[in-house]
Amino acid sequence: MGTVLIIDDDAIFRETAQAILEDAGFEVRCTEDAFAGLEALAEAPADVVFVDYILPYMDGDILCRVLRSLPAVANAYLVLVSAVMEEAEARFDRTVVDACLAKGSPVRMRENLIRLAGMRRDGEQPRPTAVLGREGVHPRRISKEL
Repeated sequence: MGTVLIIDDDAIFRETAQAILEDAGFEVRCTEDAFAGLEALAEAPADVVFVDYILPYMDGDILCRVLRSLPAVANAYLVLVSAVMEEAEARFDRTVVDACLAKGSPVRMRENLIRLAGMRRDGEQPRPTAVLGREGVHPRRISKEL
């Protein structure tokens, strides 16, 4: 089907997403931080890259800008993923990422992960204009707490 890289420091999310996508027929690799993700992509490009918004060493939105500037990754479909997507939405650049996915219910996550893993950045498929998976996700107000 295609190759997917998941860059997320949450081991439970990585393992769950990997299992879902492998069951759906995708080849999946995972890393837990931005630098390991860059190394993985230098070794072998991916068709779709899921990037957590809050990562150690480098935030996901910055990592997406770096990825988009690399020739080997320029055409990868980039998905920004976060449990704080309500707060993050105003801060990321939609010209850099192709889609945004809120971490939410496992059922919705499964549907959205499979849908997004099948996307390509060839212009033939419409890019989602809204954050996927928001249904039933309540703002955590993490920005206000910090």
